[in-house]
Amino acid sequence: MITWSDFELLDIRVGTIVRAEEFPEAKKPAFKLWVDLGGGEIRHSSAQITDLYTPEVLVGKQVVCVCGFPPKQIGPWLSEVLVTGFHQEDGSVALCTPDMPVPNGTPPTVAHRRYSLFTIRYSLFTIRYSLFTIRYSLLSLPFCGSGEMADAPDLGSGGATCESSSLSFRTIINVGYKEPDLGTYPHRGGSLYA
Repeated sequence: MITWSDFELLDIRVGTIVRAEEFPEAKKPAFKLWVDLGGGEIRHSSAQITDLYTPEVLVGKQVVCVCGFPPKQIGPWLSEVLVTGFHQEDGSVALCTPDMPVPNGTPPTVAHRRYSLFTIRYSLFTIRYSLFTIRYSLLSLPFCGSGEMADAPDLGSGGATCESSSLSFRTIINVGYKEPDLGTYPHRGGSLYA
């Protein structure tokens, strides 16, 4: 499995085909393409897409290109960029294109940045929720607000009482936690577990 850093090493950009011609010297039917990658950068490519496209249809079409590969000599033609596509069941190739116009040279990064921001916010929410759960659990421990641990309740007389009903995180840390006597502390019932 690759990481996002690995993916960022690929130079993937959107370009517009500004010129297309037949490539009769190629071993398999193909077109010569001139692709505008933005900033006045025009690169050559060769694409075996003759089953579904004509040179006239290709001119003006935006395509997704991989630009980081070294140039490849194809007969008399030097291909400088890889134009991407997908094979159909019959073997023909459908070009990979954006579904709406975007500036030439645009890389596919915006969707990931939004996802990363959402992930960070979700992680921070999870941490805050976990801290709240820990604090709530500590506040549920039996103790008196005055700093004295509560004695085991006398169920016959209505349970234990505390001098102060105020609870604080500081008090819990100071007095610690006294393990209850399971013989006298029921799991349910009584004033402390109602």
